[in-house]
Amino acid sequence: MAGLTDYATQASLNYWTGGLVMPALPTGEWLGLMTTAPTSDTGSLATNGATEVTGGAYARAQVGGSLTTNAVSTASATLNFAAVPAWMTTVTNGVAAAVGMYVRSVTTPGNIAANVTVVSVTGTTVVISTTVTVVNGEVIRFSAFAQSVASSGTEPVTTPAFIANTNCIIPFPQATASWLTVNSWFIADAVSGNTNIIWWDYLNSQTGNNKWQPFTGTLASPSVLTVPGHGFSNGTNVVVTQKFGGVLPQAGSFAGILTVAGATTDTFNVGVNAATASGGGSIRQVLQQPIAINVTASFAAAQMTLTMA
Repeated sequence: MAGLTDYATQASLNYWTGGLVMPALPTGEWLGLMTTAPTSDTGSLATNGATEVTGGAYARAQVGGSLTTNAVSTASATLNFAAVPAWMTTVTNGVAAAVGMYVRSVTTPGNIAANVTVVSVTGTTVVISTTVTVVNGEVIRFSAFAQSVASSGTEPVTTPAFIANTNCIIPFPQATASWLTVNSWFIADAVSGNTNIIWWDYLNSQTGNNKWQPFTGTLASPSVLTVPGHGFSNGTNVVVTQKFGGVLPQAGSFAGILTVAGATTDTFNVGVNAATASGGGSIRQVLQQPIAINVTASFAAAQMTLTMA
């Protein structure tokens, strides 16, 4: 299921129970695109059933990393570095990749308040959204992802905790061949290869209802799914998962990307034949994004949202 992989979940559990220390913060975080979403929670692309985009000049986009200041900044919005790397300065549609990224001090967290973001960059400086005082040699962390938002609501209708690229566009190279149809993404601790996958999620449609919602399904062909006020339209792409302790309508296949049909205010179907028993689960809207040759792909602010379902 979308969210933290076994690698990240087990590290967290071991840490909070005193069993092991957390893995060291990686030098950076890289965002990759998938045409087939994982079918298991393992933190390895080699074993989780996913298919990452390959070829056509595809490369993972760096969405986080650290720089060390090389000068004191006193009550200034300008941070100085020996060099600001290309992953931060690359311009797509007139905007540098780092603009909108969140800024945090690793050395002294209190030196930079929460929700401070990058305004502009040069080859050696980063201008941020407030004045700060930092010392020479201070490690500054940059991330495309905002601080997490707490869960809200009450069961069974809740909005889980989530984190998103709230202000930051995620750019990719121009495709020199088709990247096929992307439907999901992941964060890894290295730029390429079968590295540790920390989390993954489906592409956020931005305009739809992208939180997981509980549904009930009837014994029918196809099963009629009920989600009060679901907001889906015919043709909406959705994914389905079995909720903890629940049972999906039997005999139908709910795997992969499904398409809504027969939509009314509270009900719809996804063309699944449930011939033996009713049931239920959780469902959410997702986006499928074809990326053709010569397209320079970029993903808008808030389109990459990781939910903790």
